[in-house]
Amino acid sequence: MIPEMDEPRSMRMKPEQLKKELEMRKEVKKILGKEKLFLEKGCVHWSKMSGKMYGKRSIGRPMTDRCESRHNIDGAICQKCYAARINQVYPSVGNALQRNRDLTIEDLHDDPTIFTSIDPTWRSNWNGDYQDEHDVRIDMELCRMIDYATCTTWTKNCDIVERMDSYRPKNYTVVQSSLMINQFEEEVSSSTDQVFTVFTPEYAAENDININCIGACRLCGRCYGDNMRKRPRYINELLKGTEKKYFELLGML
Repeated sequence: MIPEMDEPRSMRMKPEQLKKELEMRKEVKKILGKEKLFLEKGCVHWSKMSGKMYGKRSIGRPMTDRCESRHNIDGAICQKCYAARINQVYPSVGNALQRNRDLTIEDLHDDPTIFTSIDPTWRSNWNGDYQDEHDVRIDMELCRMIDYATCTTWTKNCDIVERMDSYRPKNYTVVQSSLMINQFEEEVSSSTDQVFTVFTPEYAAENDININCIGACRLCGRCYGDNMRKRPRYINELLKGTEKKYFELLGML
């Protein structure tokens, strides 16, 4: 049984809706306009995202000690990861990501972050992952300080999050990222709110996978916010750049 099939049918995406969201993603800059996304204040480096994540407040980190071993696993999504190249291609970005890892709790309080009220959500680990409990503690402390905003963190290292469970605030939510392409994570952590998996267009079309991650994050919200009833348990994305192939397989192009 594909685990996502246990979810209500109302949470399944129709192909026509998916296609519309993909078109809106191309227009996200025009839709959001020139809004001030967040204040440039605080010791945290908030990445200015582009493309699908345009306008979403995000914290990135360097790769972890576990990344290299996962990169060598056949069929792992880690083989598609661009984090391995980021330090070489964009040294300044790599330096900023390292500064986030080097932050201390004292840094957060000495130079706190302030958000505007436009989008009270933020993402952690758009790049890299948690190295240890310290990384998790930084995010959780940010949640306590920015208690009017909800964090969604992407991680494959849920065991580290589990060890910090007693400190976890309510506005800290976890998306467990499946290691393998075309395969739902079998060992879902007790710390997990949602499970994120990437699929090839061929597998998704053949197996009726509910692809529900194709639009712009700021216009979608299925992974963000404090209302968990509106956030499906399983978030399924196509390999980047394969959307056209997927719609061709569905006979929609």
